Amino acid sequence: STFLNRWKKNFTTYKVEVVRLVDELRKNILFKHKKIHLLQIDIEGAEFDVITDLIREGLYKDIKYIVCETHERFFKDGKQKIKALKKLIIEHKIDNIFLDWN
Repeated sequence: STFLNRWKKNFTTYKVEVVRLVDELRKNILFKHKKIHLLQIDIEGAEFDVITDLIREGLYKDIKYIVCETHERFFKDGKQKIKALKKLIIEHKIDNIFLDWN
């Protein structure tokens, strides 16, 4: 439609480099400081992948508190995503990740 074409013309696109948070934490923060006291995560749905990465890489052990606002409402399978994440946390006996922050 004409409206949609005019609307699209008002936007500029940019290429950006995507980095994994676990890589940045390891290379740039934990390398220098050895411990993180608080990691607050509010990333509109990407928290499922980020927290899973933190657990699989073992970096959650170097962070005193991880507080997260979950956004399962953004996904058709959101209830399954949050259930799987909670299961992963329980399986690893993790007590420093809090998913109910908001």
